Amino acid sequence: GEVAVPSLGPSAALAVLRQVEHYFSNENLSKDEFLRGKMEGERGTCPISVIAGFQRVAAHRPHGLAAKEWERMFARALADSSLIEVDAVKGTLSRKAGAGPLP
Repeated sequence: GEVAVPSLGPSAALAVLRQVEHYFSNENLSKDEFLRGKMEGERGTCPISVIAGFQRVAAHRPHGLAAKEWERMFARALADSSLIEVDAVKGTLSRKAGAGPLP
């Protein structure tokens, strides 16, 4: 059968969620040229792999966990975000429609 992907603990999941919401915030995007360069469209669509690899997020990756498993675990930590929309099929993150235009 399918092997269950472990979840981050509650405190790590919250830390990941807060960090990614910061990355996608107007305050950060108004000055983060690297991230803006990775985004497409008016909602700032970006590959999960890009954000999951950022140092402050990747610090929560369990030792030895394969990249694809980490991306799934990472995406699950964002499920309750009020700002971020996860598209697991396309492997992307975007700002939710109600978040307003990119700065």
